[in-house]
Amino acid sequence: FPSHDNYFINTQEAINKVNDLKTALSEALGEDLKTKLDASDKTIQDFDKNIGKVERSLERGTEKMQENFEASQEASDAAIEALQEEVNAIQEKVDKRREDSQEKIDDLNKEKDLIQDSTDAYIKSIQKRQRADSFYANQRKSSLSALQRLASGDVFGFLQARTEMGQDAQQFSYDNQIKAIEDKRDAETKAIDDTIEKEQEKQKQYEKNQQDKIDLLNDQIDAERKLQEQQRKGFDKQLEDFKRLKEERIKDLRDARERETIKRQAIQKVIDAAANGQIISAEELSKTLGPKLSTTTIHSPLS
Repeated sequence: FPSHDNYFINTQEAINKVNDLKTALSEALGEDLKTKLDASDKTIQDFDKNIGKVERSLERGTEKMQENFEASQEASDAAIEALQEEVNAIQEKVDKRREDSQEKIDDLNKEKDLIQDSTDAYIKSIQKRQRADSFYANQRKSSLSALQRLASGDVFGFLQARTEMGQDAQQFSYDNQIKAIEDKRDAETKAIDDTIEKEQEKQKQYEKNQQDKIDLLNDQIDAERKLQEQQRKGFDKQLEDFKRLKEERIKDLRDARERETIKRQAIQKVIDAAANGQIISAEELSKTLGPKLSTTTIHSPLS
């Protein structure tokens, strides 16, 4: 058995080794925890920077997408407005041309009415002379008949025959005049009717051609509006996907920051406990420092 003095010396050496172990452990833990705390602070700051970057990227990206979409819509609105102005211009021309054509037709109808009225007036004047001549002829016949009663002879028959022949010739002349006038009237009015018909057909064809142009422009307007609607739906979907991805990224960063914050709090708790001389279990050290470092720190001085 060792002597009493030797036992005391060995015990004191063991105590010194334990104190040295505590000192070394505290220093090792302190340095490692300080390093981990600084690293955790740096990580949290990096998370804050990244979160800020993503948030600014979300804001700028949203604004840029909105600006591009609005510019596209403005360009499309301008195109639609230009097409609509073209439609309006064509319609105005059609309306003006229709008014001019109708005015021309109205003038032709007035001319036809004037021809009809002047012809009717002229025929009436001829018919009036015809009635007057007929009256005078009948008067002569009556006179000859009266003379024939007073005397007999062929001379009166001859005169009566001459009178009737003259009357027939005059009647024929009147009929020919009336027919010639009516033929001329019919020819002139027919020419006017033909002109009116041509004008109406010309106007009808013109309006059809212009309507075809308007229909084509309206189709272009409809197509542009459908494209606008498609662009709006595409923009809404694109913006929604963009926001969703950015918000998911922000959430991931915030979740990671929260985990790092919890880790930092644990490190700070160990530091505070060590500063207050509290006993820290190996399990808690393992959670804070990691199992490899905590095991090595505790046991290496005794080996």
